[in-house]
Amino acid sequence: MLKIKNLNFSYNKSMHVLKNISGEFYQGNIIALVGENGSGKSTFLKTTAAIIENYTGDIFLKSKNILEYKKKERAKLISYVPQIFHIPFPYKVKDLLDMGKYPYANLFRVNTEYDVKVDEIVNDFEITDKLELEFNKLSGGEQQRILLARALIQNAEIIFLDEPGSFLDIRHTLSLMDYLLKLKAENKLIFMVTHDINLASLYSDMVILLKNGGFYKTGTPEEVLTFQNIKAVFGAELYYTLYPGTKKPVVAPLRFKIENNK
Repeated sequence: MLKIKNLNFSYNKSMHVLKNISGEFYQGNIIALVGENGSGKSTFLKTTAAIIENYTGDIFLKSKNILEYKKKERAKLISYVPQIFHIPFPYKVKDLLDMGKYPYANLFRVNTEYDVKVDEIVNDFEITDKLELEFNKLSGGEQQRILLARALIQNAEIIFLDEPGSFLDIRHTLSLMDYLLKLKAENKLIFMVTHDINLASLYSDMVILLKNGGFYKTGTPEEVLTFQNIKAVFGAELYYTLYPGTKKPVVAPLRFKIENNK
């Protein structure tokens, strides 16, 4: 379980990015973070993953303050995938993937208890033919699949994903979402920042709608992603309906006038 209590963070005295955030989050769930640009989504992810440490408040992981874990211990519990990632060195893809084994390595040897199926993950993300290539020379979508694979090789209990589908085509995006459902079934806790309201609605168990650095609304997609909440947070009217056979909201641009769009 991840517990957050009175979390606040400011880049400077006049720029309060996160304000009085509290919540409890449990294994076996996909949590989608949705909100406008600048609402605090990525900062919340970095802070909760202990990448940013100069916050106020408390973050507990398994009833222990997250900052009390040694970095290797923390890496066994948490993995983080940024939206944009650049390496100043010409690492090959296989070298980056090997970095996912870091928490389990001792004197450059991997612990025999480390049983993640690396080849299976590499195949699932369709990067087998990229292993000898230089990471920085690949496309954004290819880089994103490699970073996702590295995070899974890390085999952490909690996975933080910052817009994981931003550079992926529709086929790879849907493949990723199906993979996240598989991880959920393995009792992983997944936080996912996304601008895609439909993905948040159809794949997440809980949606956190952020506005001005705080939680505007939290709950199931049905509870949070209402026409009124979306309009209040984004200031936009969208075509709003329910996915056939469910109560899951789906939206589209309001390109043409539609009566009774509620």
